Amino acid sequence: MSYVWNTFGDSVDEGGREVKNNLLPNAYGVVLDIGAGYGHTVKYLDLQKVTKYVALEPNVLMHDKIRKSAAKAGLTEETNTLLVLPYGAEDIPQILDALGGPHSVDTLVSILTLCSIPSPSSTIRELVEHVLKPGGQFLIYEHVLSPRNDVAWWQRLWTPVWRVAFDGCCLDRPTHLWIQDMDFWDTKELWGKDGEDEENLWWHQLKNVLDMLFAISHALQVALIPTMLELCKEPLRFRFLQLTEFRRVFMAHLWILYGPGIDGNDQPTRATLITPNAHGAVLDIGAGHGHVAKYLDRQKVARYIAMEPNPSMHDKIRELTGPLGFTEADSSLVILPYGAEQINLLVSALGEQQVDTMIAVGSLCSVPEPIATISALVVRLLKPGGELLFIEHVRSPRPDVAWWQAFWAPVWRNMMDGCTLGRPTDKWIDELDVWESKTAWTPPDQPEERFFWRRAGRYVKQHEQL
Repeated sequence: MSYVWNTFGDSVDEGGREVKNNLLPNAYGVVLDIGAGYGHTVKYLDLQKVTKYVALEPNVLMHDKIRKSAAKAGLTEETNTLLVLPYGAEDIPQILDALGGPHSVDTLVSILTLCSIPSPSSTIRELVEHVLKPGGQFLIYEHVLSPRNDVAWWQRLWTPVWRVAFDGCCLDRPTHLWIQDMDFWDTKELWGKDGEDEENLWWHQLKNVLDMLFAISHALQVALIPTMLELCKEPLRFRFLQLTEFRRVFMAHLWILYGPGIDGNDQPTRATLITPNAHGAVLDIGAGHGHVAKYLDRQKVARYIAMEPNPSMHDKIRELTGPLGFTEADSSLVILPYGAEQINLLVSALGEQQVDTMIAVGSLCSVPEPIATISALVVRLLKPGGELLFIEHVRSPRPDVAWWQAFWAPVWRNMMDGCTLGRPTDKWIDELDVWESKTAWTPPDQPEERFFWRRAGRYVKQHEQL
């Protein structure tokens, strides 16, 4: 968990900064921080009112970080203003012994920690009854059970896995209700986080986890049954079916539903990048249903070459490109049934002719051996002076989101015909030493925590190789 917190700690802290800025300056006297983590709480305390910071943290691998955080605020063990206790919240006798007796804490603080303590209801009660002074206060900021039944269902479903992965953290605890219902309080205030929807009562990374679960569930609903029906029509094909073929049939059915929507959502970026720049012979890497053809200026594009290894998508390419003036009859449409990694077959099919424009829209995420494949495509298939135009989902610049991309990548890759979350494709392209000019940007209006973080770029190959 200490390694996970290296990635998550700062961003989780940042996500709750506004709440903590308003809540934690109320702390005074001896402050006990339950599950202190790396001691992020310290920087929100009013040090004019706090006499001692007690960090309760059972994970000893985090203690050095606590000391460093506290030292920056002038709290040290040498001056008796810092005490680091290697106990869990349930270790009441040891806590009382270390503090010198009961009722010795003025302020209890819990920031996203009561989700993981054992026997939570009784443990919280004992902390308040035995550790907190009469007249003392309890300041909490916790993710809790959602009031929405549909979201609560997902919390309960995912909790057993989440608890094992994240050191006991439970998604479905009504912690706020347990605290509110205690009969110790003189006054009590409880509120939700400002600006947060009901389904987002936890840290935003969890919402993304649920979004991904919904995406996977929906994909299975819309594509799995049609895939099985198609394969059952051909018993021999079904009997000797390989995973690659199954994934391709599944992806073809999925793309019937998802393709137009993804294309529509991306329309402004595609129109800005592709329409004014694509020219000559255009190679579309992983063409799918051929949506890219809609953005080509027919006056500037002589030939549309759709590289698509999934034969289940070829008829859709023909249907979409025909009305746009690209047909196999006049050779303005060429469909290549190869993957991007099959360089020799691609070169042979093109008759040693290089292309003027290479386009990749959401496809380099799935090519095998991506660094070598991208390099070979550019070096062998793109003319000197030719352009590579790309819009790809890539590794997030935020370490916490990148961690989740890596977490989900194995599942997503097997469902979505090789699509891999979190590839730094934009960096691999940028690092090739063949460019005469290059421009890359982040399409607007993307939430920072988005799993499918996108980058777009226009790269022009050198006219003469150095």
